[in-house]
Amino acid sequence: GPFLVSRNRKQATMHLTKKGDNSSNSNSKECAIRKRPSSSAGSRCSSKTTASRRSHSTADSRRSSRGSLCVKSVTAAATSRVMAVLIRELYEAYDFLQQGRLSEEVFKHVYNIHNNADGRKQDASSAQLPQLQTSYRGSSSRSLLAQEKEKPPTAAAVWHRHASEGYLCFEGFHAWQLEVQDSKVGAPCVAQVRMAQSIRDLKDDLGRDFATGAWRELHTASKAAKGKSSAYPLEAIVDLEEALQKANPAMQRDVQYDNRAKQHLPCLEEPRSLVASWKQQYAESLETRLVEATTIGALEAALEAEGEAREKTDIEVRKIEFYRAELLRLQQPFALHVTTLAGAEATVQVNRTETIFVVKEKVAKAMDLKAYRLNLVCTSQKLEPETATLEELGFGTNETEKVAVFFGEINRWKEMSIPEFLELAVNVGAFSVAESELLQKQYDEGKISREAVQANYRTSRVVAKECELEVKRRREEESRLKAELAQKEAAAKMKRAKESLLAQAMGQSGNDSCLELRYLDDGSARLALLSLQRKAADADEKLKQCSESIEEAMNFLQQRLEHAMPALEDGVNALRVVNKRDYCEIKSFSRPPPRLILVMEALCILFEVKPIAVRDMHNPGRKVADYWEPARRLLLSDTRLIEKMLDFDKDDIFEVTIRKLQRYMDDEEFTPERMAMVSHFGSAICRWIRGVVMYHHARAELAPELAHLKSQQEEFEAMLYHKRVIKELTSEVQERMA
Repeated sequence: GPFLVSRNRKQATMHLTKKGDNSSNSNSKECAIRKRPSSSAGSRCSSKTTASRRSHSTADSRRSSRGSLCVKSVTAAATSRVMAVLIRELYEAYDFLQQGRLSEEVFKHVYNIHNNADGRKQDASSAQLPQLQTSYRGSSSRSLLAQEKEKPPTAAAVWHRHASEGYLCFEGFHAWQLEVQDSKVGAPCVAQVRMAQSIRDLKDDLGRDFATGAWRELHTASKAAKGKSSAYPLEAIVDLEEALQKANPAMQRDVQYDNRAKQHLPCLEEPRSLVASWKQQYAESLETRLVEATTIGALEAALEAEGEAREKTDIEVRKIEFYRAELLRLQQPFALHVTTLAGAEATVQVNRTETIFVVKEKVAKAMDLKAYRLNLVCTSQKLEPETATLEELGFGTNETEKVAVFFGEINRWKEMSIPEFLELAVNVGAFSVAESELLQKQYDEGKISREAVQANYRTSRVVAKECELEVKRRREEESRLKAELAQKEAAAKMKRAKESLLAQAMGQSGNDSCLELRYLDDGSARLALLSLQRKAADADEKLKQCSESIEEAMNFLQQRLEHAMPALEDGVNALRVVNKRDYCEIKSFSRPPPRLILVMEALCILFEVKPIAVRDMHNPGRKVADYWEPARRLLLSDTRLIEKMLDFDKDDIFEVTIRKLQRYMDDEEFTPERMAMVSHFGSAICRWIRGVVMYHHARAELAPELAHLKSQQEEFEAMLYHKRVIKELTSEVQERMA
């Protein structure tokens, strides 16, 4: 900065000197011209030239004076800006705490260091000062050396003159430095150089000064402690005390804080007072906590905080022994007298910190009961929840407390022991043997609790398995009862048939009085036997004729159905060759092709899957039936779909279903060849549906013949049963005769 100003000043001086040289040269030339003799013409020319040069010389002198004024104004402005920058830098050096303003202690501390440094360097610079003596600002009668040796004003005087509201801001500091610079003589560039050197020296001195470094560290520590004082007051106190210990050299030498250290380190006063106030506030807060602590947990926490404070600092709390004795008193167990409605009584010793669950366990053990069924009630409240402690519920203020016991509902799982529960789970198939052994081992080692073993999801598995077994048992019982009932009905029917047949045999022999086999004599038995043998022969003949008639009818129907069977067999064979990839392909369609939608609609109609109503894309005002979503949800998601299609009862299809499928059969797009273009599985479904429909139509044409065949088959079954009755009755008659 200063060098820039001096350089500009030097250039301006050289410019003026050059202008002066040019004017002097022109004057010398003019004098030479005047002395040179000439003719009249030459003299007139010389006179014109001389007049012209005079006018130019006058103009140059005017320009030189205006240029000099301009340079002076530019130089003054530059000097002012440079001085402002230097003053700002000096102010920042003074504000080593970076507070933005200077307190009285900080200003006096740096001011003393600054002046002491200037005094030490005064002798070194005095040898060069006479060379800079010049008259400046009208002070030619005073020498620069004499002014430099003048004693500077005290820090208190500067503070009193320029400080405002207890602080020295940059405006006051700037005014003070301008006064200092105005009081000195010398060129501005010299003053700027001197000031820049002084700033560098001040920064070096502040960096080497122990008090300044300690002050800066103490200020940082104090700022950090203030930030944590609200949330962590004890840590803030300890940190600030450690910072004070490092900052005070007297404390480092194990010497008490004295006035000498106070004079050298004024920064200790504010942190010490702050620590003292924090200690007092923290001690008062500890006393308040101890007074308000009515439970063991709160009192233990307060005493622990007091012990930590006493260990780290010199904070003391009054009546601390009283609170310790109070804690010991609260920790003593007391008696709990328990009474049931039936009159049973028990007394157990409990502590105030024990939970209701632990108290129930003690009462259950004393009264030989299950703890989960116990509900403890005192005169003022019900003792719950189980995780709450007695002191949290305000219970245990007396040496003996009385409570009543009510019994809750029986819990099946809690009535079981853990081995019994695991054995039941294995027996019903809810747990494997390995899982049961692992749970038992973890429970024995204490890794899991009883509640974890009998968690809801495990008990739900056991209940579900028990329900399955119960349903299975009921079905088996129903099947057994139905079988027994059918067997009884068949036996009764057989008995009635035998009695009727025996009556017919005896009626033919002329003896109608004996309808039971046990009342027949030998003669009647022989007659009955002969009659039964004739009936058996007649039944064989009829069975033979009926069997031949049925065989002829089946052959006739088989010939009539031969043209429909190949189509059905082709559909069945197409389903059997469908692979998993084709089956998964049709399920992956989010927007299936129209042909695939067509074949799935026909399949839904055949399996009687109802559609859902969706909005028509072409006409939003109406709704149409959609089969794709139900087909994907109910048919395609079934892994046994192909198996169900192969086992489909093609002989029992409603006529209304066939009428619904007829429009798909008439559609030109509903062909296996067209469907193969979009999906192999769709082509197989189309081929199978067409075969089923063709088979149904062929079978419908033979409805009378099928009805006649069915009646013949029923007659044949009746003949077989009649022959069986004859055979069994014949055996019984033979046994009777034997």
